[in-house]
Amino acid sequence: MRLVRCVPVLLTGCHPTAVVSPDSGSDADSDVDADTDGDTDADSDADVDTLSLDADFDSGSIGAYSINGDTLRMAVDQVTMVNTGAVYAYWTHFELSGVGDREITVEVHGVHDNPFFGELHQDVQMVYSCDGETWERLTDHVYGPEDGGLYSVTQTFGCDPVYVASFFPFSYGSMQAWIDGVGESEWAELSMLGSSEQGRDVPMLTITNTAVPEEAKRSVFILGRQHAAETAGSYQLTGLVDFLISGQVDAQPLLDDLVWRIVPMVNPDGVFLGHSRSTSLYRDPNADWANGESVEVTLVRSTLESLAAGPGVDMVLDWHNQMNQVRWYDFVYSPSGNSFFPVLSSWTDFDEETASGASSCTSADCSSRGWTMTHVLFDPVFVLEPCPHSNHWTVDGLREQGELTAQAIGAWFTDQP
Repeated sequence: MRLVRCVPVLLTGCHPTAVVSPDSGSDADSDVDADTDGDTDADSDADVDTLSLDADFDSGSIGAYSINGDTLRMAVDQVTMVNTGAVYAYWTHFELSGVGDREITVEVHGVHDNPFFGELHQDVQMVYSCDGETWERLTDHVYGPEDGGLYSVTQTFGCDPVYVASFFPFSYGSMQAWIDGVGESEWAELSMLGSSEQGRDVPMLTITNTAVPEEAKRSVFILGRQHAAETAGSYQLTGLVDFLISGQVDAQPLLDDLVWRIVPMVNPDGVFLGHSRSTSLYRDPNADWANGESVEVTLVRSTLESLAAGPGVDMVLDWHNQMNQVRWYDFVYSPSGNSFFPVLSSWTDFDEETASGASSCTSADCSSRGWTMTHVLFDPVFVLEPCPHSNHWTVDGLREQGELTAQAIGAWFTDQP
């Protein structure tokens, strides 16, 4: 292992305490003595555990909530970006205790215009886990117009406590554990670009066969998790990296011919704090590439610019994910006239942008999306946007797409002069 690492100043306990809103017109004792089995003796239910909720952990998040018997009524934490004015609320991740073998209902209200829970609710499936690591879909839900849009799911979980999230979590701690393991590989070097606003590591992996001179190789730069809740990018990135260092025959040419530099978590504070999109300062990092206002983006951009001035950068991938598929499906934004997209599409499930308006960007102008494209000034730059909540996705499926993306990149460079 070749390790270059700074000692972080890590701040903990950064989660605000969730606000508990009392049920309108309800008795404060209703959570304890409510008759849950339909008999006439409310006291017979007094020994049923009262539900309790915790979101004060790495990537935990919830808005105002109340608990009444077997029902959790909640809102998603809503944040306004100070640099764009946009409002985002799609990430929630919490632990419920006292569920026992009971049928529990989770109601998410006020989501009519929510891009995850409201706009295309028929495809939304939240996830749950008994151990915080292995996740299952909550396959059945109902949606109605009441209370500004009400998404509701009822489930007997079969474990206690249970974790519930919008979709598959990938926390800051998960990234640390994974990246330390990757750093043990003979093909990988782990370095730290610096620290986030709150003192967390912003790491970079360099993966290649060092026995082959770097000047004989092409260079790929990949960044992920600018937006805190866009966890699909993390699972696809881990799939890509784990394939590169796997020792498989098909992976060796990708080490011999390419240098892979990967920043897996640009926004570690936002991830840890359970934000949907923002940094710890409530900034959208994707919109700060031109102004230097987000320290995390500045670290990545300065590294990218230094590489471009030195050994060179031949491709940049900015890995995000979409919250809905009303307008977008698993797709890539790509510069006009590029030859990479057809190769990527032939290897993976990524499709072209299907939004109305401009369907491609150049480094000088991106009228549809992609601040990185507009301001990093490299060509080609690609923005990958899977839709992780869509019910066809699994963690294994996301990781497989990452592996296939690595092979598509290798295939494309093989054909380049």
